[in-house]
Amino acid sequence: MRRLKGAFAAGLVGLVAACGAPGAPLVGASTAAVRPVILWYRVSRHSLPYTGGSVSFTVRVQHTNGCRLVVAGSSAVSVSKSKSWERCSNGILREPVTFGTNAGRAARWLAFRAYFRRGSKTYWTSLGSIRVNGAPTTSSSPVSTSVALSLTSSATDGETTSKLVDFTATPSATCRYADGSSRPCPVPSGTVSWILDGANLGGNLTRQSSPLSSCRATVGGAIARYTCRVTFGTYGDQWVSALYASSTGAMVTRTLEVQLVAPVDMGAGHAYSAYDNVGSGALEDCTMAAAADWIETAFGTVPSDQETIDAYWQAEAEYNGGRDVGLAVTEFFSFWQNKGIDGTLLTGTTPLDSDAAIETYLSKNLSGGDALIADASLPNGFPPGQTGAGHQWIIVGYSSYGPMIVTWGQEIQISWARFDSMTWSGEGDVFSITVSN
Repeated sequence: MRRLKGAFAAGLVGLVAACGAPGAPLVGASTAAVRPVILWYRVSRHSLPYTGGSVSFTVRVQHTNGCRLVVAGSSAVSVSKSKSWERCSNGILREPVTFGTNAGRAARWLAFRAYFRRGSKTYWTSLGSIRVNGAPTTSSSPVSTSVALSLTSSATDGETTSKLVDFTATPSATCRYADGSSRPCPVPSGTVSWILDGANLGGNLTRQSSPLSSCRATVGGAIARYTCRVTFGTYGDQWVSALYASSTGAMVTRTLEVQLVAPVDMGAGHAYSAYDNVGSGALEDCTMAAAADWIETAFGTVPSDQETIDAYWQAEAEYNGGRDVGLAVTEFFSFWQNKGIDGTLLTGTTPLDSDAAIETYLSKNLSGGDALIADASLPNGFPPGQTGAGHQWIIVGYSSYGPMIVTWGQEIQISWARFDSMTWSGEGDVFSITVSN
């Protein structure tokens, strides 16, 4: 059994910076990988009252054919958990874990440990812990009570292709006592209601925020979960807020965003490599990665990481004195035409000039492997937290919501509005490609 090392340095949540600035990869299998790689993990709650409760543990991992979760720690708290191996659905292990009452006065810590199979080998790593608070030590009345509210949805990692989404609100309370201690306590009587947020939060709805009249619950006492089922009318980013209000005037609001993704009309469906264009110390070789992704889509053969990266350094030596600064699209095409990339020579490029032209081309040609190469100008904040930069990716599908692109080793879908802002208005270009091999 081997313990994973260094998984989190390359697996924090989020996209990577354009053309290989430091960041974290999107999910995508690399044929060169030989061990599981954790991209991110999440625990829905990090502490529980002494009465226990349920949490959801989620981890996303590449290159594994089996996962299981174990919770280790104090025997003073009974735990219901998974011990059997299971296939990871789309690289995601999601486990509900229920903790029983901690009868002792001292808090108990329990650690999550995840196991992954890769072929005949097994790897494990610790992934955080949870605290179950100790039982109350005094029965005095609280001097103050604060209420917290969590809000979750049925969307997987914030995305779903369904317009029907369940939003679940869970209120909890903490009481402070005269001796200075604080601990979980019953939620004061009140109500939880839900609000559909509109254009004021940037969603696709055309109306302003409005209450969901069919969703309202009376709350109080023990911690409980309350669900509102929402049917949206359009795809895109949507927002719903949950509001807790009590007779004492206390109010808590939480807002949750979900992205409703239109089903993709087509897509290549390959497992792409990132070609060292992601993570700490990543290369600025997004152009070569796009060429390799295009070759894999067109011919069904996977270019090697080393051959692709070697071609990048040859081009940098020719155009930029060997510095890792990336290639202009003209330099990229010139090198492909004259020197070749991954056993192919570029023989022609034809620019496309609209979203409609992209859809028309792909609907006629993608079945034969003819994807498109797009030169993009990424704005500040895409990926989140990054400054704008030039980038290149390929287009392998589309839907009414937007194009399916391949970048950073993964197929992802973005809206037509976002794509347009980084392409036509961002002075990027889209090309159909012909090669000889």
